[in-house]
Amino acid sequence: MLLAIDIGNTNIVLGLFLGEKLIHKFRLETSVQKSDEDYAIDIVELFLNNKIDCLKIASVIIVSVVPSLTNIIEKAVRKFYNGDALVVGKNLKLNIEINIKNKLYGWANKNGKLLEFDTLEEKFENGRRLFTIGATVDGELVAQGKGYNKKDASQVAAQLAVDKLGL
Repeated sequence: MLLAIDIGNTNIVLGLFLGEKLIHKFRLETSVQKSDEDYAIDIVELFLNNKIDCLKIASVIIVSVVPSLTNIIEKAVRKFYNGDALVVGKNLKLNIEINIKNKLYGWANKNGKLLEFDTLEEKFENGRRLFTIGATVDGELVAQGKGYNKKDASQVAAQLAVDKLGL
């Protein structure tokens, strides 16, 4: 089972998944006054009351908008889970590259449109080259993106085009 924990300002929501199916969902009140011991007791009590075996938890993922509670919940989880929880945050590197241009090219191909990305401008700004890339559909400029390299500028143009076209 996967235990997913979402630490919010008002509630901490816990979800237990078996594969992709949510099999249990619980809420605890968020309190910065509670210790890791308090939270561990609360979570284990929820599991016991619902006849859930903690030993069947294979992985834990934590997301949080309350940084002061993230480590406390992580410590609480360690009291009943014999592994490291994956904490999703700004320092987590997933090596996922999102290429919005591919989505736009797919739409263009599917709809018989000609999609092109052209360099509209290249200039120096603050000692760096700044590119402006235009996304055109059937010869009509749909969006422009700026970036310090052509790839970033074209991704910005693609995102703006996707938004403008409602894709």
